[in-house]
Amino acid sequence: MAHGFLGIAYLCKSLHEPAIGAARKSVQFSQGASSFVALVGETHAAAGYSDDAHKVLEQLQEVSKHGYVTPYLVARIYTALGSKTKPFVGWKSATGGARR
Repeated sequence: MAHGFLGIAYLCKSLHEPAIGAARKSVQFSQGASSFVALVGETHAAAGYSDDAHKVLEQLQEVSKHGYVTPYLVARIYTALGSKTKPFVGWKSATGGARR
């Protein structure tokens, strides 16, 4: 879990390569927890590695077929990819379509 927080800290400071490394370690140590897999996707997207970020989105889609993946984290990846509409699809799903 510490590597995940370290990855987030690096990501916030735009230190993309160290963020990717820390995020990957968090996946390894958490035995593939979807929240840390999503962090890998977000760090790749922020670093400009859109192909890698999309591969992570595909992985999360597969995981969601037999386990829970929070739409919020998927929306964060789309946001990091620069999408203007996809994050809101995830947000709508995360809130059950509720409007405020």
